[in-house]
Amino acid sequence: MRCLRFLRRGLLSMLPTNKRAAGTDDDRPTDPKRPKVAQNGSTNGVVVPEIDEDLHSRQLAVYGRETMRRLFASHVLVSGLNGLGAEIAKNLALAGVKSVTLHDVKNVEMWDLSANFFLSENDIGKNRAAACVSKLQELNNAVLVSALTEELTTDHLSKFQAVVFTDIGLDKAYEFDDYCHSHCPPISFIKAEVCGLFGTVFCDFGPEFTVLDVDGEDPHTGIIASISNDNPALVSCVDDERLEFQDGDFVVFSEVHGMAELNDGKPRKVKNARPFSFCIEEDTTKYDMYIKGGIVTQIKEPKILRFKSLRDAMRDPGDFLLSDFSKFERSPVLHLAFQALDKFKKEYGRYPAPGCEQDAQSFLKCAADINEALTDHKLDTIDEKLFRHFASGSRAVLNPMAAMFGGIVGQEVVKACSGKFHPLYQFFYFDSVESLPTYPLDSEDIKPSNSRYDAQISVFGSKLQKKLEEANTFVVGSGALGCEFLKNLALMGVSCSPKGKLTITDDDVIEKSNLSRQFLFRDWNIRQAKSTVAAAAASAINPNLCIDALQNRACPDTENVFHDTFWEGLDVVINALDNVNARMYMDMRCLYFQKALLESGTLGAKCNTQMFFYFDSVESLPTYPLDSEDIKPSNSRYDAQISVFGSKLQKKLEEANTFVVGSGALGCEFLKNLALMGVSCSPKGKLTITDDDVIEKSNLSRQFLFRDWNIRQAKSTVAAAAASAINPNLCIDALQNRACPDTENVFHDTFWEGLDVVINALDNVNARMYMDMRCLYFQKALLESGTLGAKCNTQMVIPHLTENYGASKDPPEKQAPMCTVHSFPTHIDHCLTWARSEFEGLLEKTPGEVNSFLSNPAQYAAAMRKAGDAQARELLERVSECLGKERCSLFEDCIRWARLKFEDYFSNRVKQLTFTFPEDAATSTGAPFWSAPKRFPRPLQFSVSDPSHIHFIMSASILRAESFGIAIPDWAKNTSKLADAVSEVAVPQFEPKKGVSIVTDEKATSLSSASVDDVSVIDDLLAKLEECAKRLPPGFQMKPIQFEKDDDTNFHMDLISGFANMRARNYSIPEVDKLKAKFIAGRIIPAIATSTAMATGLVCLELYKVIAGEHPIEDYRNTFANLALPLFSMAEPVPPKVMKHQDMSWTVWDRWSIKGNLTVAELLQWFSDKGLTAYSISCGTSLLYNNMFARHKERLNKKVVDVAREVAKVDVPEYRKHLDLVAACEDDDGNDIDIPLVSVYFR
Repeated sequence: MRCLRFLRRGLLSMLPTNKRAAGTDDDRPTDPKRPKVAQNGSTNGVVVPEIDEDLHSRQLAVYGRETMRRLFASHVLVSGLNGLGAEIAKNLALAGVKSVTLHDVKNVEMWDLSANFFLSENDIGKNRAAACVSKLQELNNAVLVSALTEELTTDHLSKFQAVVFTDIGLDKAYEFDDYCHSHCPPISFIKAEVCGLFGTVFCDFGPEFTVLDVDGEDPHTGIIASISNDNPALVSCVDDERLEFQDGDFVVFSEVHGMAELNDGKPRKVKNARPFSFCIEEDTTKYDMYIKGGIVTQIKEPKILRFKSLRDAMRDPGDFLLSDFSKFERSPVLHLAFQALDKFKKEYGRYPAPGCEQDAQSFLKCAADINEALTDHKLDTIDEKLFRHFASGSRAVLNPMAAMFGGIVGQEVVKACSGKFHPLYQFFYFDSVESLPTYPLDSEDIKPSNSRYDAQISVFGSKLQKKLEEANTFVVGSGALGCEFLKNLALMGVSCSPKGKLTITDDDVIEKSNLSRQFLFRDWNIRQAKSTVAAAAASAINPNLCIDALQNRACPDTENVFHDTFWEGLDVVINALDNVNARMYMDMRCLYFQKALLESGTLGAKCNTQMFFYFDSVESLPTYPLDSEDIKPSNSRYDAQISVFGSKLQKKLEEANTFVVGSGALGCEFLKNLALMGVSCSPKGKLTITDDDVIEKSNLSRQFLFRDWNIRQAKSTVAAAAASAINPNLCIDALQNRACPDTENVFHDTFWEGLDVVINALDNVNARMYMDMRCLYFQKALLESGTLGAKCNTQMVIPHLTENYGASKDPPEKQAPMCTVHSFPTHIDHCLTWARSEFEGLLEKTPGEVNSFLSNPAQYAAAMRKAGDAQARELLERVSECLGKERCSLFEDCIRWARLKFEDYFSNRVKQLTFTFPEDAATSTGAPFWSAPKRFPRPLQFSVSDPSHIHFIMSASILRAESFGIAIPDWAKNTSKLADAVSEVAVPQFEPKKGVSIVTDEKATSLSSASVDDVSVIDDLLAKLEECAKRLPPGFQMKPIQFEKDDDTNFHMDLISGFANMRARNYSIPEVDKLKAKFIAGRIIPAIATSTAMATGLVCLELYKVIAGEHPIEDYRNTFANLALPLFSMAEPVPPKVMKHQDMSWTVWDRWSIKGNLTVAELLQWFSDKGLTAYSISCGTSLLYNNMFARHKERLNKKVVDVAREVAKVDVPEYRKHLDLVAACEDDDGNDIDIPLVSVYFR
């Protein structure tokens, strides 16, 4: 997975390895007889509602059923409904806790609109908690949402399993934490705070907390090759895959032949772990000799953590976990800064005023007094510049910071309620000062103006806010990341002026499974286009958002939509994609157009941390100084942002032309963020969002801009409306175009040329690669991100500063050999891969081939004869059987077909295999054929009393009837009546045949062996087909059934799981339930709302830098985070590779442009003037000129564009101003020189 690129095993060395020091009471596995430690989320005595597996399928892939049940029984309090509190509450509602109580005694101010997407100007003066209840309830009707508006006391806390505070002083926090810490059972206490570009989280889950699953990963397994009779015993495993065991792990053995003493289920400790072997601390000298077989499986043990109370932890914070080694000394500074802020607020009853010198001095004195009183952990010096930044923006809750911390804290609440994943132990500090503009902020620039962006302006200044609003942004993808990005962009004010524009594109539609993490979507959006719904939702967040929602996939096929003009106009590109190919494409495009690409992603969980964690990102601040005028509040919704960044940056944000591609989970979050930030929220800004997908029910659990009533509506349209509701000033266009070469007439050159930034919110690699290519071409910033489970990553692609997305690639996923999948499976994954292949062959491909034959028999026959190979023969055999002996006219025929298929797949084929290769068979070298990892299979005996057998017949016969258009009788789903009907089927006796060829070569690419008789057999089969066609009723057609995993009523997964489990039973492989089968066969990407929120928050912090401009590469950050552990790893982006020739140098971002309608000769002379000889010139896949061919000299005096039209048949559309050429050149010494793409501007 792409987002794991910079998580390597070496990174684990940063983490503590001493389990006792980490808080475990014991390094032995828990005694199975020992009672489990009670968890706050215990479901004992609580009736837990059934899990809606369609809605929560992606979340179930991360957490599992048991964790979801604990969540469904949990009651949570969120106190303080500023932007951070709203983000946390949103993530908890999407996660599906039993109840969320919102507490606040403060009323809504204009300042709050900069980060709280639930609020609008109509809510000003209302209680913050009460104003959020109804909109939060919309996210998940299964969660009980209520408001508490009175002063909070300890008496209120006892009903909750976890309490979260986002706006509380230290004294009150000490009181509440002491109560929670000593309560029986303990109440998990979390204190979180965001102050401008600084944030903190503290967790206290009680004196003793049991982590049931530290990392969420499946237990590691190995297939045993040998076990020695030694002390200690050496266990060797087959070398198909490296072992993942580490010293100290515990494992159990099963299926061992010979040394049966190890099959007792007793955990044994691993030592001397190696890639393909390990030792166990056991004397096996007196055990029986190992013969064959055996599986070794890791035992995942619970872990006990002992938390300090807040009072004790503040006095003794202990060690700090570093994530950014460029800020090695920053951690204790932030610990002091937050204490100084609390002291200032107690003394003055308010936050320091932005840009106020007197307040800055008072704040510095508070810090100095606290530091002087310390006996341990005292700072030698106080970083006055950093503390001034802290004080100036301390009141501001910035949306990207709120989104990021909302993801972190939301995940910590899930851990507290379920025991799933390792908690944050115990402090986390973060800052992003590097997001500030590179120019100075004066007091006027950060002065509040009673704008919804005042909080943001107080940090970044009004100039950057203006840039954000006028940004031309492209967000690719509107799934989980896309939803978060849209939310963030809307809140930030990105593309929220008439000069700005945000384009989001996604060709997907909303599914039910999206709803648990793509928070812009609702039940009623299912089957609607993702980008449309997400864009509408983002517009609801910020009505000023200028957004276009497209339903185009960003790929080469849509380059007529996302054309050169489109790319050239972009300021930044944000990826919200979920696959590497799409990311690589977007990277390539950003590289070509030299546009910044903000990349992110999410994934699962892998290791553990248990130290204090401090992080800062001061480089987010402007590169210029901020004066008091620039950060002065103006009663604007952006005052919080202006207080940090200044009004200049705020203006830039509002005038940004932004393109968001995708409006799923990432897209929804992005739109929300951009609307709150004020991006593209002035008449000069525009936000275009595109997504060709519609909303499904599965989207609602994580694509938070969508609701039940949006199901089947266009994602981009709904998301744009929702973002506009968050910020009515958002200038947003919602398109339903896929960003790909086919839509380059929509996203044309003019569109691209006007963009300020592109934000990808995509879910596949191909789309990302396309967007990368376009951003590269038009030299636009691309902001890329992605998620997978609890993991996320972000990548910034900045023109001329960083490498593009496609510059590095992950290794391809390992594929099981064909012979393993079809004849020698060893794992349930092999069985499910085979099952899906058979499903598609029987119910989609074969009916499709039947229809192809019937529509034009002569043409079909000619194509088969031309192919004349084994594959064509096999295909014709299937079609012939389907229209001949296996043709069904009645439902009883379908039952007979299903019963005979059962016999063929799970009995006859196994009998043939074991006849050809008996249990004592040997290879050509004399070694046993059935040695590890091969498993010797046993045929199944069909039984009507076996429910799994009958269910297989039911699902197979129903789908067979559907493909033949046969009515399905009511009794078809009655197991007893179906069993009676199956009993009537006569099953022929099977006799194995000699001489049957079964492929055993792991390198084979086909199971069909070629034959000299193929041509004659094909002729016979075609003749037979003609006879079959004569017996068909007029107009006969079959219905190909395309696999759909997200409909639990269509029997697709029933049949696939039945196929896989029967095959697993043949080979004694552990079976799986339908849900697990759905995850594997449906290739469901695990997804949760928290990692999506964090990814988009991180990307939007980078967006400040992109819009502000002038930031060096050292200020930008790529991030990998794993909320399960938690683990945060941030690094400076990699610069692009520089190539040189004579006095020239260039990178992949460069494109050589030539003005004028040149001839081929003039072009060759242009190269010659640079000291280069162009010996070959091509356009696309066509060769325009090569000096080796004499006839090419005739083209020298022709215009290059005319040669392209004549030779390459290039039809240059009117919107295209230039022709792109690839030239192969050499220097005077005959050395090849790789030069950039050459663009001839002939118009």
